[in-house]
Amino acid sequence: MSTVIPGLIAIPTGLDRFVAACRANGAVPLIVGGAVRDALLRRHDDDAAALRSSDIDLELHGASSPEQLISALGQEFSVHSRGVAFETHVVRIEASDYEFTIAHSDLPGELDLSASAARRDLTINALAWDPASAELHNPVGGLRDLEDGVLRHVSDRFADDPLRVLRLVRFVALLGFEVAPETVELARSLEPRAASLPVERVWNEFERILTGGVYLSAALTILRKTTWDSLVPELAATQGIPQDARWHAEGDVWTHLGLAADAAAAFAVRDDLSAQDRRLCVAAALLHDLSKVTTTVIEPASSESDARITSRGHETAGVEPAMALLRRIGAPAELVRAVGPLVREHMVAMSVGENGPSASAVRRLMRRLAGAHGTGPTIDQWARVVDADCAGRGVSAIPSRAAAWVEAARRYGGTPTAPLVTGRDLIDAGLRPGARFSVLLAASVEAQDEGVIDDRASALHWLHTQLRRQDAS
Repeated sequence: MSTVIPGLIAIPTGLDRFVAACRANGAVPLIVGGAVRDALLRRHDDDAAALRSSDIDLELHGASSPEQLISALGQEFSVHSRGVAFETHVVRIEASDYEFTIAHSDLPGELDLSASAARRDLTINALAWDPASAELHNPVGGLRDLEDGVLRHVSDRFADDPLRVLRLVRFVALLGFEVAPETVELARSLEPRAASLPVERVWNEFERILTGGVYLSAALTILRKTTWDSLVPELAATQGIPQDARWHAEGDVWTHLGLAADAAAAFAVRDDLSAQDRRLCVAAALLHDLSKVTTTVIEPASSESDARITSRGHETAGVEPAMALLRRIGAPAELVRAVGPLVREHMVAMSVGENGPSASAVRRLMRRLAGAHGTGPTIDQWARVVDADCAGRGVSAIPSRAAAWVEAARRYGGTPTAPLVTGRDLIDAGLRPGARFSVLLAASVEAQDEGVIDDRASALHWLHTQLRRQDAS
């Protein structure tokens, strides 16, 4: 089936010459895959971003001899082949690279999309558009599924690569589509092969979920339905863990984490975060309450209070399971390190009154976030996670107090100040490195955060005062 949609995809400058050359040499070039899917989704969106060369994949059909076609195209364009079987080719046009493949054809000159469509994972990814005739080819019903918001596998060849289940989860996170029941069943049957996937491939999909996903709670639902939540056991364990309905009307911890991740993704879009910042924000929001599995207690009613559910200390206990999960799925070390402080500190904003945090509290928070080397998360990154936690509670969502902390931090420079008392100062004062050394340095940082020390003069005065007191005692 095909229909004509003029101008569906704006052809980048120079690519039109390549399309014409392909047709002149007996091939029919089609734009396939994600570029067609996304163009159809955004065809009425005036703000849709222009396609990059990396977004456009071409498939050449009807060639009588692929070798002769490559040779002919190579006379006019820079073409090279890559891949183990050299099945993928790249043409360089005006400093941009475009990938293309040549579809096998038993009938040269005929356009038969059935074989190439069968290799696709989902029907919405099996659409093709002819830039010359403007025909949209819909060989396996992908257009109807796209309009209905359904993800459906093309054929049983979906099972050839179990990683396609994680791609399915990624598309749910990206589009918010439903998954066809038969596709859920097929994905579930592939779960025993999940553990055999190389961790690098697993992380590639999870990273794309974190950096591009909008519907994270829907993605969690599919992970659960397909039983592929086995890849993230620390997260899967939160299913059914109760929360106090006064603060969490949305339900169990699993539900809360999905909604918090949805909110984090929305904040990332709102603030136009970089991919790296978005990855951190969504990951921390998704994983911030994992330790409620082990810290949740149902406290019986007493003469002074009703029965309630508490998870005391979950913020500190949650650091290790969050980091363990990220390591398991292959996350880079810098992300693992950055998520830890955000999980540990996510409850701090709730510990102050209506008047907001003190200067010393803000300084201490910034220093704890930054860590010993000063490379940890910023207070802005922390605030988004706190905001997501507060927003991810359904009808019981509460206002976040993080903004007051950020405003206060702005007044104090926005980042932790470098220690004003240094080891050199202690050596100059006649001390040798040792236990007393580290105690004094730690105390000086505390005094600095409290505002007792605010410049070099006050730092040296503080140091000499401390030394005199210690000597006198």
